[in-house]
Amino acid sequence: MINAKVKNAKAKPIERFFGTLKNNLSRLDVSFCGGNITERPENLNKILKKGELSTDAEIRKRFETIVNGMYNIDPYGGSEKKYKGLSRIGVWNKSIKKRTLRKVAAADLALLLARVTRYQKIGRKGVYAFSEDSRSKLWYVCENLHIHQGKEVYVRYDPSDPRTVRVYSRENDKYSRLTSKWV
Repeated sequence: MINAKVKNAKAKPIERFFGTLKNNLSRLDVSFCGGNITERPENLNKILKKGELSTDAEIRKRFETIVNGMYNIDPYGGSEKKYKGLSRIGVWNKSIKKRTLRKVAAADLALLLARVTRYQKIGRKGVYAFSEDSRSKLWYVCENLHIHQGKEVYVRYDPSDPRTVRVYSRENDKYSRLTSKWV
């Protein structure tokens, strides 16, 4: 899957915001480290040794002030003529009315947000997924799983609910639901 090709800035509009965020918000903090060594302030080590760090609450307040008080009211810099003369928030308010809200069923959303393992072969113990702390393997089996032993599959699972997993075959992408059995 390719989300954005290299050197194609239009495919990654969020990158411009990240640059704005770094240059307008992050630089205001005393502990700003920079994106690389050339951006790093010379006195950063002294500041860190003194422990002069902003709290989360201070950073959130600063962020809200910059986004709502500066960034959103700046003029829109895009090339679309229908938005000429509007602020960024004005463009948002005008264009959001044309958008339709896409709704996703809870089951589909849960499946999309599930973790996925790499391909693994079904072994004597069954298939595995990792526990919520990602340190230990949880093994899953079901009736007649031994018939499919040696086949390559991948597993989708919710680490916060380890009772069942979905196992997909590599060949036809069909799935089976397996219940957990700790071995």
